[in-house]
Amino acid sequence: MKTVDISNIQAVRDYLVALLEAEAEVILMNGNTPIAKLVPMSDVHPAKNDRVPDLYPTMWVSDDFDDLLPGEYWLKEQS
Repeated sequence: MKTVDISNIQAVRDYLVALLEAEAEVILMNGNTPIAKLVPMSDVHPAKNDRVPDLYPTMWVSDDFDDLLPGEYWLKEQS
């Protein structure tokens, strides 16, 4: 984990971005006081397309799940 003094944040912006792109966690310091922790996004949330096979092995999805609903469905009166 790296620490960065933010007294001149503009000067260290590119350095912060490089550290985060290198998957490093960064502690922002104001003098000797830690004020924030930056973590790379890959540590926070997995990418949307990262699927976990068999996460719910008993769950299934119908083959027609993405099919359009027939016109009759929209014409039915709701009870």
